[in-house]
Amino acid sequence: MAESKVQTAADYLVNVWVFADQKDTFTTAIYMDQTSLGMPRSVLVQMENYEERVAAYKTYITTTAELIAKSLGQTVDAAQLKKDVEDLLKFEEELAEITSPAEDRRDIDRMYNPMTVEELSKHTGLDWLHILSDMFSPAGVTVNAATRLIVQEPQYIHNMTDLMSSTNARIISNYLMWRHVKSLGGATTRSMRDAAFQYDMVANGVSAEEPRNIQCANEANTFLGMAIGTEYVKTYFSQQAKDEANAMVEDLREAFKILLEVNEWMDAETKPKAIEKANAISKFIGYPDWYGNETALETFYEGLGDMHESTYFANVLAVEGWSAREELSDFGKPSKRDRWFSPPTIVNAYYMPEYNSITFPAGILQPPFYRSNSLMALNYGGIGQVIGHEITHGFDDQGRQNDKDGNALPWWTNETLEAFQTHAQCIVDQYGSIRLPELDDHLPNATLNGINTQGENIADNGGLREALLAYQLYVERFGEEPRLPGLTEYSPMQLFFLNNANIWCTSTTMEGLLNQVLTDPHSPAKFRVLVPMLNMKGVL
Repeated sequence: MAESKVQTAADYLVNVWVFADQKDTFTTAIYMDQTSLGMPRSVLVQMENYEERVAAYKTYITTTAELIAKSLGQTVDAAQLKKDVEDLLKFEEELAEITSPAEDRRDIDRMYNPMTVEELSKHTGLDWLHILSDMFSPAGVTVNAATRLIVQEPQYIHNMTDLMSSTNARIISNYLMWRHVKSLGGATTRSMRDAAFQYDMVANGVSAEEPRNIQCANEANTFLGMAIGTEYVKTYFSQQAKDEANAMVEDLREAFKILLEVNEWMDAETKPKAIEKANAISKFIGYPDWYGNETALETFYEGLGDMHESTYFANVLAVEGWSAREELSDFGKPSKRDRWFSPPTIVNAYYMPEYNSITFPAGILQPPFYRSNSLMALNYGGIGQVIGHEITHGFDDQGRQNDKDGNALPWWTNETLEAFQTHAQCIVDQYGSIRLPELDDHLPNATLNGINTQGENIADNGGLREALLAYQLYVERFGEEPRLPGLTEYSPMQLFFLNNANIWCTSTTMEGLLNQVLTDPHSPAKFRVLVPMLNMKGVL
């Protein structure tokens, strides 16, 4: 476990990382959590409902093992390999069964269980001091028996220890090797990538691989995104765009506070604290402030070492290991509240509850979300809704658990909390009742998961309302915008909603839709458009 974490940031049996302490966010803590899995938990615990996917997974494991044996000049005992694959899958099924489903993991207090390394060792019977010392020592961090951990799923850690004790060492070894190879196989040979693609065809419905140049660009951005981002922003993101995006964030913040003021279910004691939290939200726009400083970029990648054109796999291992060491080395230091957690090139935005911050990388401040010198109706319907969405995350079912400094401390009165939960349940019920008949061949009577998607659905609905109000206030300040040439039949207000629909325009396979329903906290794009607009009745 320790070696795989340091080399590849892996979490094949237990996940360990360092981040801001959720109860004291200006400091850092070591977190321990349940494992990730090779297939979605919902598939592994009900494999009888996903026979085709499970068969493809077995084939993937088998083919991978055969390729490794061939590369080593070894022969494969087909009967033994078949048994090994069955045993491996059974072990992963048992791991899945002792993990908690996502529905049970939305309460910070439930997931916040501090204990020392010594206490964890007594709880599980494992020598965690030895394991964690091996894991953290390459990062220059000393762990001792009194080191404090935050264990998110104590029962899982206990059950995982029991499972390992009752499982043959060969099975555990094969499972760890499989997860390791699954993670890194794409960085090795064409045959390994083909094996992964054959599985993806069944699991995700893909019909063609991305062109190699796109794959390489994505890999480079994944591993060296901050370096690539410096060149990206020179070409695709101007200072004007950064200034305009900053102004829009402030417009959306003001719109959100206006909606808070007229909110009828939040009481007089909680409302000022909510406004204080909204005012305290820090923002990161475009790219880090240190961009343009070559020394700062060198410092960012300090410790990575040299990359070599002829050793791609070694480069991947080096970056993965460096990334893991950098993360673990944060323990014992003040939390990095000014840190960017993604490169500027990504097309995404996010809210960090522990830091009460919102981030809008340059990659999302592009068409169709945002255009400089464009009709502001389009921009408010596009990036404006995204900005409002991220602000609202600070007050959804999970974000509302953190105060203005990001600490997971109670700051709502019981009356306000009960009122919120009543309204949130309406969102859960509304989305949870949406049927997906197109999935009946894959998952009969499929519906959206109203519980797992509630945070994103609350943010989608709030974001649209805030963006609309912000645009209305913009029009009050600057006057009505002209109609667009060629689209004169549409008013600017109509274009606001058209572009809001446009930013969620997507195409997916049935398998991709099924995966989204099973694992994604976001609703499918269709419902991210239609339901918030439906809920705007009486507002427009």
